[in-house]
Amino acid sequence: MTPVSGPVREAIQRGDLDWLTSHLGVEDYPPAVLKLLLRHEDPRLRHWGLNRLDARPLASLADLLPQTLDGPPETSLLLARLHQRLWSHVSPRRRPQWRTADLPPRVQIAWLRAEIVNHPETVHRETVGELLHQAAAGITTADTNRPGALIRELITSGNPILHDTALRLTREALHDALLAPARAREHLLQLLDSPNPDVAVSALRELTEPWSTATPLPRQRLHRFLTAGPRAHAHRPESAGPNGPAGIEAVISAAARHGHGDLLWEIVADEVTPPRARQEAMRALGDLAGREDIPRITGFASTDPLLFGGSAVAGLRAMHRRGLFPSGDDAAAIVDLALADHRISADETAAILFTCRHEAFHALVAEDADGVGWPRRLALLVGLARQGSGDLAIGDVITRLLPAASRPEPFLAAIRALRHQGAEEAVLGALPRAPEAALDALEAIGGQRTVDVLAEGLGLDDPAAGEMVAHLRSVRHRALELVWHLADDPERRRLILGRLDPHDLPGRIVADLGAADPRELALLSAGIDAEKPVQSLLTLARNGDAGTLPVVADVLLRIVADLANGEPAGGDAWAGGEPVVPREVVDALRALGVRLHDRGKLRPFVLREAGTAVEAGHALVATIALDLIDREDLTAKELAVLLGLLREVPYPGTHARVHRLLRHRDRHVRKHVIALLAAESTGGDAEALSASLIRSTTARDAQTVRQALLALGEIGAPWAAPAIAAGLDHPAMNVKKTAAEVLIRAGAPAAVPKMLFWLGHHDNPGLRASLVQALRTILGDAFPATVLAAAEQADHDRRRDLLLGGLDRLLSARAVDALAQQGSPVANSLLTLVATQRIHLGSGTVADLSAQFTAHNITAPADHTAASRTSDDLTVLELGGWDTETACRILNRQPEQLNAQQLARLRPMLADWLRLAAAEPSAYRFVLRFCPEPWSADEITTFARATGTLIAGLCEANLLPILEAVAPTLNAVQTLDIAARIRALPTTAAGYRSPLPLLRRCGAVLTRADVERALAAARLGPDPWLAESAVLRDAFTPFTTTSAAPKPTAGATRGVDKGASRDARETGAEAWRLGLETASRAPETFAAFRARDGHAVPARVRLSTLAEVFPAADPMVREEILDWMEILQPIDAPAWNLTESAERPTSLPRTPQDGDLDQPRSAAQCDRLLADLGAPDTIRRNVAAEALRDWPEPEIRQAVLSAVVRGQADVWITKDLARELTFLDESELRAGSPARIAGMAKTLDAADLHRLLPLLLEWWEHDDSASAEQALRRLPADTLAESLRSRLDAGSWGFLDLLVNRPLVRTVALTETCRRLRADGRGDLADSLVLTDGSLRRTQAAGGESTALAALRERPEPTANPAGPSRDALFALIRTGHGDQVRRALTQLAEAHEDRHHKPDPELEDLFAELLRHPESRVRAHAHRLGRRLLDRAVYLRHTTVLLDDAEPDVVRAAISTLGHAGYEPSIPAIVGLLTHAHVAVRRAATNTLIRFGPATISALRYASGRARPDKRQHYTAVLDRITG
Repeated sequence: MTPVSGPVREAIQRGDLDWLTSHLGVEDYPPAVLKLLLRHEDPRLRHWGLNRLDARPLASLADLLPQTLDGPPETSLLLARLHQRLWSHVSPRRRPQWRTADLPPRVQIAWLRAEIVNHPETVHRETVGELLHQAAAGITTADTNRPGALIRELITSGNPILHDTALRLTREALHDALLAPARAREHLLQLLDSPNPDVAVSALRELTEPWSTATPLPRQRLHRFLTAGPRAHAHRPESAGPNGPAGIEAVISAAARHGHGDLLWEIVADEVTPPRARQEAMRALGDLAGREDIPRITGFASTDPLLFGGSAVAGLRAMHRRGLFPSGDDAAAIVDLALADHRISADETAAILFTCRHEAFHALVAEDADGVGWPRRLALLVGLARQGSGDLAIGDVITRLLPAASRPEPFLAAIRALRHQGAEEAVLGALPRAPEAALDALEAIGGQRTVDVLAEGLGLDDPAAGEMVAHLRSVRHRALELVWHLADDPERRRLILGRLDPHDLPGRIVADLGAADPRELALLSAGIDAEKPVQSLLTLARNGDAGTLPVVADVLLRIVADLANGEPAGGDAWAGGEPVVPREVVDALRALGVRLHDRGKLRPFVLREAGTAVEAGHALVATIALDLIDREDLTAKELAVLLGLLREVPYPGTHARVHRLLRHRDRHVRKHVIALLAAESTGGDAEALSASLIRSTTARDAQTVRQALLALGEIGAPWAAPAIAAGLDHPAMNVKKTAAEVLIRAGAPAAVPKMLFWLGHHDNPGLRASLVQALRTILGDAFPATVLAAAEQADHDRRRDLLLGGLDRLLSARAVDALAQQGSPVANSLLTLVATQRIHLGSGTVADLSAQFTAHNITAPADHTAASRTSDDLTVLELGGWDTETACRILNRQPEQLNAQQLARLRPMLADWLRLAAAEPSAYRFVLRFCPEPWSADEITTFARATGTLIAGLCEANLLPILEAVAPTLNAVQTLDIAARIRALPTTAAGYRSPLPLLRRCGAVLTRADVERALAAARLGPDPWLAESAVLRDAFTPFTTTSAAPKPTAGATRGVDKGASRDARETGAEAWRLGLETASRAPETFAAFRARDGHAVPARVRLSTLAEVFPAADPMVREEILDWMEILQPIDAPAWNLTESAERPTSLPRTPQDGDLDQPRSAAQCDRLLADLGAPDTIRRNVAAEALRDWPEPEIRQAVLSAVVRGQADVWITKDLARELTFLDESELRAGSPARIAGMAKTLDAADLHRLLPLLLEWWEHDDSASAEQALRRLPADTLAESLRSRLDAGSWGFLDLLVNRPLVRTVALTETCRRLRADGRGDLADSLVLTDGSLRRTQAAGGESTALAALRERPEPTANPAGPSRDALFALIRTGHGDQVRRALTQLAEAHEDRHHKPDPELEDLFAELLRHPESRVRAHAHRLGRRLLDRAVYLRHTTVLLDDAEPDVVRAAISTLGHAGYEPSIPAIVGLLTHAHVAVRRAATNTLIRFGPATISALRYASGRARPDKRQHYTAVLDRITG
């Protein structure tokens, strides 16, 4: 044994703890020193010895541990921790009898925890109660060497709360590799039968993790969660037991993960199961079902499409991602689901139906054109068309149905979306019925026929032939724009120009005006060189317009062909070894698209669709390339170049037009298509694309497979993880590695088995590294457990070794030892790999496994790790210049009068002031004044050195905040010493701050005596009532350890009931508080109140109430209140509520039904709500209408609107709901309230409002409805005038109130109306009609511009007083005007002064001096600039010094520069003062200027330095050094 050195022995003998703590590190306490400390008579040294032994427990010293618990509670707590760690080395006879000792609860918990950790069977012998629950809850896997045995005892106890601890420990031990996966699985299977439903559900969830799915979970173990039983109602309704919603959700997840599709079908078909769970089960079937199950899925979903439609489509989408597509026989059923539930995405449905699109198409068009469901059918048809097949006559069918449709708007919108050119004539036929929607469609498909029809309707061709047709008057601007942009004939455009009214030009025509003449552009584009296609295309794109695009496309194809043939195209035409279109070509084409978009061009239509100019540039390049790709005569190399070009220009329409090329015969084309689609796809498009990409992963060539895998990774497709993992089977290594790398970004648990297979079968380092990273990304903390589970089931040593090799630097020595002790099948292999250093330990050393190496006959490697000794050196800052007498004089001269800057100068002298405080107690308050919070680390260190002084000063000042900040920085003995000194202090007034938080920070175990001392101190303070309550709140706050506490699992805490139960609980708590206040006035009444307390109020509420009542209670009652509080929450113990939470009764959970309003939509819910719309109870009707209002199905909306119109329901009407007004029968509308209906109509667009026009006019005429008038005024004035034509012809002049003061296109009928009004003496009414010529003017009106232009060219008469304002006026304006006026007037004044030969002007000098202090910086700067021209040099420089005090840093910096360059030495002192300016730019300018002045500044710098604060002095000395050095 190493002998004890002389200095150490002497320090121990004299009890010098300070010397020991400052001179010895942890490694400097050999057994001999620890023996001396543990046998010392001083309890402080014994505690320190235990503390050092705890830092480095030595089994050889276990017999030196005290056998009694006669020390302070802190020592007993430390001793419990040591016994927990050295239990097996301590003789049972030498263990303290802690159960018979009077220990605080926190210490009792620690001792019981030590017993449980080392003797798990203790949980059966110990009395069930809060003490046992708290002890078990604090155990972590780091505390026990036998986690399996402990978990087993906790499970067999049958205690629900201990089961929660068992579940947590199982998870921790599994993830830390301290428990073999097979053992963990056994424990979790036992916990499935736990009486604690939360534990059972959480155990089932854990069994769905990838580490557990290698062995399928028996179906019968899941079925019990679906069986109704008493456990369903024994616990909180949020979980509703193992067979409640949470349990069913876990069953669904487990069934999907373990392959029990039949169980999922059972859940779907069980009508007793909550609807949301049935939906989830239907959705989960998509991961298990085969193609033959599709009819069963759609058939069952059709029984209640509202409930199962969305889930069925989601399941079919999952099957679609797996490459399982519906057949033609399934199409009609899927279409019916989408038609029944409008919340199902039309695009997703169309993607699913792609393989059976012909059958789906026939199912969608089998209905009359006037059917109410056509908007939904059209959305599905458009979705099918967007799939890009091109083999469906969707456009033709819609065109055929359009003339027969009574509401053409949805059909016109579909034609616009499809851009079906063959529908132009049909759309023109619908123009009178729906002008706006028809013009929308014509924007996309209109041609020469559209130009002719619109020009005739607008009266463009022959102004004398007639007036504009009625249906175009309200949309004349849009019609004119269409004619302008679609007209190719220059003569027609010149005719339009001659007719356009310059005061009413449409916006898209204005954007296109002013362009160069086409003939000029043709000249600029001429002279191109056929041998230089790139330069030619740049010229065409720079000077071309929409008419040049065909030529541009052909030249682009020429460039692409040259690249494909290997000919250089100029620029950077090669990238990554493959030809690419030169960057300058792409930029030129993009710029052409931007230019055409800015000019409002409609062709190509992609320019109109684009939201921004940048998007338009991308769209133009993309459509040109896509049109070229559609050609049949392109070679594979040319296609590859064009596909590479498309990657440079993102465009939404790319996907549908290149998708077909995924089946191209050339592998390079397929590779480029896959890369392009992956870059273009997001969201739903990515999911749809993944189905095609999954099929490409099985291609015969490696290039296509690898690109498909990369694309799946780029779009982030975890649903495709099995297909990606299948790439690991590919014979090419680069494909294997690609698959492994992609799984890092797109991995999912379903891919784990395949990844584990290859981790155990391949030794390629790169592949293994990617597999390990992917597995760790997917599995997280469960990665080691999953690999160990796979290794335990490995049937070959090499596979087991390869799997374990993936755990390099992840397993601790303790984990390896635990697996060996449990007899894990991998133990021998694992130890061999560690011994041969093929895997390395994550923590611990090889020496920790020496016993296991010996037991398994494995040669242990040499342990090369050496313990490095470190010593902590403390650096003490010694401040010079301290003088005690001076400090005392400061204390005696009213230090409270010192300002903040003076106090800050004292802060660096903190250590000296603390030494002075030991002799002068008045210094304590002064220290708090000049050194308030927050404190720096150095200051806390200084306080720590003066801990004894601070404790002595507690009677003089409130130093508790300082000690609370210091305590965490001290060692265990020092903090214990502080606690002892605090407890030994006499009782003094504590104010509002309790010493209990300080004791807690010192690691002390709070006792009843501590609380009573704190209460006594609080009573001496200024406000004892508040202080006493604060002390009690501090005292009975549950203890929380600062170390990482175990997180509670399910069931560890109980939720709080909601809703009505909360109100009842609050009412009960208030009644309890009032009863307690009354009872606390006398001991007898208090005893009776406590005796009849039924524990109905939660313990935490009772504790808080007792603390509030305590100050006002009878003195004899206070002790009893403290006793009661200690029973509810022992002092310094964890939250004493585990048992109470477990036993708290809860209400029975409600079993959800299909028709319940808080459940998903279903047929039963729909029928119930529709029936409630006619219920006699108003509240029920309104609730039903509110619930149905946002349903998208038109028949549901019409039912709600009918109820509102009839007055049966009153809900907020949305715009979508109000649109259904146009579908109601006129009789139903007339039966309703006109004001109510008109109020709803106010939100409609003009097209919808037009259908209600006759009714609105009638109600406005007869009912004088203000709402009807507001709705009518939303209609275009020209539309309203045409509708009123017959009434006006009949002389009903009252209707003119709807038209007055609104611009109207002049018509023959309106002109005649004005004539008749004037003839009837109603000229005022005729004048109120504002008649215009619209956007067109008569040909004779063109001459008016020449007259206006001549008037503009006439020069106006010159104004009087050409000399400008007088001097006095300028002076007055400068002194009273705003900033811009002052600057202009000052400039005029300066110019006038210079014109008078620049004579001295004292008045002007005074004015400039005033302006240098003007509130606006721009005025000050302007005056300073002009002063340089007008003032003498001396005056100007003197004025410049004024700006050194300016608030603007830029002005100050300019003034410094001016004075420096002028060498104006009188400004030196002021510039020196700017060395401490807040802005660094000013300080830098001042430094440079002073250096420029040179020696002249030395005097001023030394003067300033001598009077500067120490922390500011270096600003002056640094400049001085640069000048003198």
